[in-house]
Amino acid sequence: YVKCGFAGENFPTSVFPCVVGRPLLHYEESLQEQELTDIVVGAACADLRHQLDVSYPVTNGIVQNWDDMGHIWDHAFYSELKVDPSECKILLTDPPLNPVKICEKM
Repeated sequence: YVKCGFAGENFPTSVFPCVVGRPLLHYEESLQEQELTDIVVGAACADLRHQLDVSYPVTNGIVQNWDDMGHIWDHAFYSELKVDPSECKILLTDPPLNPVKICEKM
């Protein structure tokens, strides 16, 4: 799960599953009445999981898929927190034995 919020708050503003989904081809035609984008993130992805190719960008606390992690971060900032990350200070947490190369990439 992703937990995000603002400094000074006692609890996270938002908590959502760290999951990204893309529509399966054989479901695209049956979903025309529903609004389904190319990328579905978080709880919306969990709700439509049977119609999506689901990806978990983080395994054991280590980012495995950086493109999908970017979608997770975009969802957290723009959809959940409704802030522009370029105008904020950001604190990310990672596992204590996370490789330095991955920490630098974050």
